[in-house]
Amino acid sequence: MSFKPRLLSVIVSLFLAFISFVTNSVAITMEERITAALASDRTETVELKLSKIPQGYPGREKVAAHLTELKKRDAVVLKKQAATQAANFVIARREYVKALREKFLDEGMDIKVSASGSTATQLNLKYTLFNDVWVHKFKKGALCDEISRMGFKKVDFNNGYDYHVMLTFQ
Repeated sequence: MSFKPRLLSVIVSLFLAFISFVTNSVAITMEERITAALASDRTETVELKLSKIPQGYPGREKVAAHLTELKKRDAVVLKKQAATQAANFVIARREYVKALREKFLDEGMDIKVSASGSTATQLNLKYTLFNDVWVHKFKKGALCDEISRMGFKKVDFNNGYDYHVMLTFQ
């Protein structure tokens, strides 16, 4: 009869040892996650590691604060990239104005081309022969789409006398 209590004692001891091992392994894994998250400078990595750390676990607040700082940094970087991209588009539109003038001259039309606005989003065209027919053909042609894709919001047609039409792209 002493065999069963002894066996039960061994089983309980093994079970407790297993529970202790698992608990220590989980704690190490969590500590490793926290350390890795705090060492990372990638928002996605920190978000993933944070999602696997239980609420209330010691060190989770540090990881959450680190994630907040990374998101702030990312927002600043994105804002700078957007500003750089916008400046590049302005430069591209100003270069396009020069190329368009050249294209019109090559086709035998003395159309004056300029851009206005702080971000060069208005294209100004001045040509003595502008009229409703010319603007109508322009609206249906590929040049209209090209100008819109370049980021121009408006095209101003002016013949220098009595004809003036402003097209607005949406």
